[in-house]
Amino acid sequence: MVRALVRLIKRRIRRFSQLNHLISHDFLTSLLNRKAFLYRAEQELMRARRYHEPVVCAMLDLDCFKQINDVHGHAMGDKVLIRLSRLLEENLRRSDIIARMGGDEFCLLLPCTNAKNLDSKFDTMQLAFKKIVFHSNGTDFTTSFCCGLAEFPENNMLLSLLQSADNALGAAKSTGRHRVIMPGSPKR
Repeated sequence: MVRALVRLIKRRIRRFSQLNHLISHDFLTSLLNRKAFLYRAEQELMRARRYHEPVVCAMLDLDCFKQINDVHGHAMGDKVLIRLSRLLEENLRRSDIIARMGGDEFCLLLPCTNAKNLDSKFDTMQLAFKKIVFHSNGTDFTTSFCCGLAEFPENNMLLSLLQSADNALGAAKSTGRHRVIMPGSPKR
């Protein structure tokens, strides 16, 4: 009787855990989804305020993603999204918060970090991603991403931090592909 009850409780805990994962994670990449990211980001900013620590927000967007879907199909577009998400997970710390915000847009929150310290890290990730060759119907292609950075405490509210990173991403995309820009920094 007790063993049966223990098994039942363990099964329900496992189901709850699975449901919680489905609710908070993107179905394709298994990264956090937008809602879960916003909650975790707000918690992280409260912690950063308390301890007077810097935080960087990065918004990433794939270059020419619509063209990838149109030419190579949505299944290949999904493979590109999954590969970028794995690259981010492999190159960032466990304490960094990574999310797929929707479509081909990703958002990262990097605690205890200054944007100056990230130039080489994002350059390295961009180069690594650019070297990945995707194979589709006898055709090989590569792609890249743009990135906009913003810092806390300069942007002291989550909304302003996200907006600043998004504006920097827009600036990066408008100056070409394969760019990383922070507001106030020279375009590179």
